[in-house]
Amino acid sequence: MSRAITLFLALGAFTACDAVDGQSAPEMPRSDLEFIDAMVPHHRAAVDMAGIELERGESPEVRMMAQQMKDAQEGEITKMQVIR
Repeated sequence: MSRAITLFLALGAFTACDAVDGQSAPEMPRSDLEFIDAMVPHHRAAVDMAGIELERGESPEVRMMAQQMKDAQEGEITKMQVIR
């Protein structure tokens, strides 16, 4: 399992515990915060690029790929913002 997926699952468990017992989730290590802070703008750039393809692209295959990328990246941005 990749480190990023492990991080998301672990933080999801902490968030779930928070909802149950009302206690705060543990503070996230600086390296993880830096990762998220760098990845969110990176993902937003991918969403913007996919949007340009969706507006101007002609190939149905590339447009479909751009839509899939846009959807996936937007979902990951949301996950990162939630755990941040």
